[in-house]
Amino acid sequence: MKLFFYINRTVANTIILLIVVFLGILAIVNFLGEMSDLGKNYAFVQAIQYVLFYLPISLYQLFPTVILLGILIGLGTLASHNELTVMRAAGVASARIAIWVLSASFLLILIMSFIGEDWAPKLATYAENQRLIAQSGGQAVQTQRGVWLRDGSNFYTIHEVTADKKLIGITRYEFNDHYELLSASKAQSAQLVGDNWVFSNVVVSHLNAISVDLEKLPQVVWPLHFNFRVLSAPNPLNMTLVQLDEQINYEKRNGLNTQSEELVFWLRVFQPLSTLVMALVAIPFIFGPLRNVGMGLRLLSGIMVGLVFFIANKFLGPFSLVYQVPPLIAALITPVLFFCFALFLFWRKK
Repeated sequence: MKLFFYINRTVANTIILLIVVFLGILAIVNFLGEMSDLGKNYAFVQAIQYVLFYLPISLYQLFPTVILLGILIGLGTLASHNELTVMRAAGVASARIAIWVLSASFLLILIMSFIGEDWAPKLATYAENQRLIAQSGGQAVQTQRGVWLRDGSNFYTIHEVTADKKLIGITRYEFNDHYELLSASKAQSAQLVGDNWVFSNVVVSHLNAISVDLEKLPQVVWPLHFNFRVLSAPNPLNMTLVQLDEQINYEKRNGLNTQSEELVFWLRVFQPLSTLVMALVAIPFIFGPLRNVGMGLRLLSGIMVGLVFFIANKFLGPFSLVYQVPPLIAALITPVLFFCFALFLFWRKK
């Protein structure tokens, strides 16, 4: 039992130390990325706030690599001091040590999954919203259903912006000078033509004192002025699983393609599994090829394997969607491949 707690404490302390290191690196990298946006509306303090609030979600996305490196360094330290050799000579099987390491990893994975699926998305959404408000000078506010824009006495909600700068799913609310609602209009899409936006398939509800008159128009031209950089649909990576599921259902009801959002959803569902798989990958490395090497090579090997996992996760899933692979299957490709790789390493070790 003492060995169990000793190995667990060593691995857990190493992972926690790496979390602190990764938070520092992510903070610097993210802040450098924000420096180009600093200006009149977006101040230094607001950039710092954005970076700090965005750290948890960034760390959660990299947590499989953190677990991998933590186990490599933690067990590697024990191997360098010949402690693992003594344990095995005393009759402690490698499989038992692996189970002990996985138990420590599993607890940290549960804690990080709770943070990554509850607190982190809420903080990231708040950070994105505050950044959007600051950069737009108060003209725009981001919500789960898209972006709210104010243009004079008119308010717009825009659900989606395509790559060719086309707006999808627009609702326009027109008020008079006394803040009384005059009309509410829904447009299927809009395209920028010259200096004005041309809205297509528009249904206008004119509010009168005793009735509401409906008017259907094939096209309407409304002046709408805003900074295009602040206009974007909410990032699926910054949503909780519940919000993401609601977003997918909302888009399906409106006839939109939801494959990319579904892929993100299943990737997030399988994130704890992927992290546990990376822990499995790390363990046979210490008992096998990295048993007698220096800490630098262990660290480099862990970074390389983690980088391959990160790139594969980002590439194989979206690439699979091109060939109409269901998002659930596409999200499982990388974890399954690395699980097979871990089994191969365990087999080679024997």
